[in-house]
Amino acid sequence: MKRIVAFLLCLVLFCGCVPALADGAAIKADWMPYEVKEFFSASSFNGWTIGESASILVENTAGGTYFFAVAQKEGHNVLYGFEQKNGHFDYWLKTDNAIAQGEGFFVLRYQSGELYLFDGTKKNIGEGFSLMFTRADYEEQHDHLLYFSVNKSGQFHLKLACVDYGWEEVLVTSDSLAYSHEGTYEGTAYGTVETNLRYFSYAAFPKTLKEARKKLTAPPAIPMGELTAQKIKFTGGQKFPVYSGPGAEYERAAGGKASVSTNDWIQVFGSEKGYILIQYAISSSQMRFGWIDQSALPKNANVGPLSFAYEDAVITANTFLTDDPLNSQTRVRMVNAGQSGVKWLASMGNWVYVEITGQGQAVRGFVPASAVSRAAHEQAFSASYLGKDYTAKVEMTLLYGVTANITVTVDGPTAWSSLNADKITGYQVYANHVPVSSLPSAALDPAASGWRTVFTLTASLPTNTAVIGLCPIHAVSGQKADEMMVITLNAAARQNTQPLAASDSHWHYAGYNTAVVNNPDAKDRLHLRKNAYGSADSLGKYYNGTVAVVLPDNKDGAEWAHVRIGNTEGYMEAKYLAFQEAANQIVSAQPVVTIDNPSGTGLNLRAGQSTDSAVIRLLPNGVQVTVMGLSEDWLHVQAGEDTGYIRITGTSPRVPYTYGTPGGDGSLARITVNCFAYAEPNANARAVCNLFIGEAFPLARTQNGYAQIEVDGAAVWVRTSSIERIKEQ
Repeated sequence: MKRIVAFLLCLVLFCGCVPALADGAAIKADWMPYEVKEFFSASSFNGWTIGESASILVENTAGGTYFFAVAQKEGHNVLYGFEQKNGHFDYWLKTDNAIAQGEGFFVLRYQSGELYLFDGTKKNIGEGFSLMFTRADYEEQHDHLLYFSVNKSGQFHLKLACVDYGWEEVLVTSDSLAYSHEGTYEGTAYGTVETNLRYFSYAAFPKTLKEARKKLTAPPAIPMGELTAQKIKFTGGQKFPVYSGPGAEYERAAGGKASVSTNDWIQVFGSEKGYILIQYAISSSQMRFGWIDQSALPKNANVGPLSFAYEDAVITANTFLTDDPLNSQTRVRMVNAGQSGVKWLASMGNWVYVEITGQGQAVRGFVPASAVSRAAHEQAFSASYLGKDYTAKVEMTLLYGVTANITVTVDGPTAWSSLNADKITGYQVYANHVPVSSLPSAALDPAASGWRTVFTLTASLPTNTAVIGLCPIHAVSGQKADEMMVITLNAAARQNTQPLAASDSHWHYAGYNTAVVNNPDAKDRLHLRKNAYGSADSLGKYYNGTVAVVLPDNKDGAEWAHVRIGNTEGYMEAKYLAFQEAANQIVSAQPVVTIDNPSGTGLNLRAGQSTDSAVIRLLPNGVQVTVMGLSEDWLHVQAGEDTGYIRITGTSPRVPYTYGTPGGDGSLARITVNCFAYAEPNANARAVCNLFIGEAFPLARTQNGYAQIEVDGAAVWVRTSSIERIKEQ
């Protein structure tokens, strides 16, 4: 590289000078097309100078013929470009961003084919030109050297940069910068790079590997859901206002100044009402979802319409709205439980895209899926109980997800008409595991044969209620948890209840194309085993919501299903899989992690759980992926359209391979009968909550016929006769 620079400097010293035109710029170049000279002869160029080596003809390339010249005045430097059309050079380009500013001189040279780098290797940079700048106070050492090559469309793109007075070489692509210092490779930074000469900024170009890793960003992988991204290259050098929704009537972030530059990556998800939903980078640590006018799209871009659900939604817990769910999770505003005017638009991994109206400007953004549920204004539920001496039937209407109007009809024996009978006198309502107050009334039906009483109750439920329990209160014996009727309100409740169709004795899945992992507890993971038995080697443990391909050799009634996840085949217990319509109701428990490898630029996504496995592609630091399952050392992940394995080390947050309460062995206690949990391990202890059949909780220890379990973060005790001890499946 030094020999090239020395040669270029020698050319400068031996170049002759030509007189300046009477008016306009002082042109010292030995040759210049007539039309270009005429262009610079305008009086607006008085006081400007074009150096003797500061122009170059790039002719007969695949993209056409061009002429470039650098005009200088008092330290202000501007690169001009001219394109030849029909034998005539027309003004085509003006930029001062692409070149350095300050006193000094430029050398422009035609460049074609291969170029020797510092380390002696050759690099084919194509056909174009080089631009070298030497500052006035460093006459023997250039400040930087840039190589631009032209494509068939007539666009010039940066291919190689030599900065730091030539000691630092940077190989440039549209999504990476590879740095070498004096021929020694330093590393590569990944992210979107603006290389087009028309929009390129030398001042913004990262001069070091450290600076590049801090500045560059890459489009993230989009988690599974109802939003799909396509990367579209916009016309550079433009800025567009960004709104939280499709129109200027929606809230605009950044104090009303949010905008997107087309010089960086932009993901596009679809269109609505003349606007397109995009995601873009604000900085290396923050991104933003927002909407811009559809007219910003390039002419040939094909973007389809979005189809949102627009369903009423209930905020079930105090939470936040963010426009950056996949990175910084910056809070746009806080959202309280019970917030009105919320519409469910679409799901994306562990997030739900919503619209909120009724409080100032309308706004769209993402809330955690755990804090929101779809809710019709009015929902109807029913349940029943068949006991030894009575039957009960409940009908419930749920308004806006929080007000329960309950009617329980109880048919008991004639003996319950006796004054001292242990008849049912009312019902206690439980929301999740906690008793809630209600406004009860009871009416005896005199026309019924035997004893019939209709109980009506109105209860206000917490907004995060997933399961309701109706526990009968007997006149003598009090509440009987084993006679409790249970109503599941929404799919989120299945995170803590038994698998769908768990009462079936057979698992009918032959002929189904896919199944979804459906563990009894969302914290649990289901083993994919090498063979169809419980002691077979585990190939990984998989989260609820993971989709498995059901292979054609399965048979109805078999305990194990032969499946494939990604490119890994194995066997899963069929009773912990959901099929057909039931699969659509499973709530995903798949975590999202960020690639964060401090000892490298990212992690290799591999085809198998070995460093000898084929590399699918590099996932740069900062990219987020969805975890389907894991082994002790590897994560099985979904990264955009690709699935594969990455090392657990180098991801954040670190996903644990095993769970368990301190002092426990990772076992779970599954509730086998509706029962109470107690504050202490004895019969006289205070009952603190009720538990429902099928729920599973971390098991810590047993003592005096009681088991200590963790329920909603609290340690409570339950009779060992009411549980069964289980391990991860």
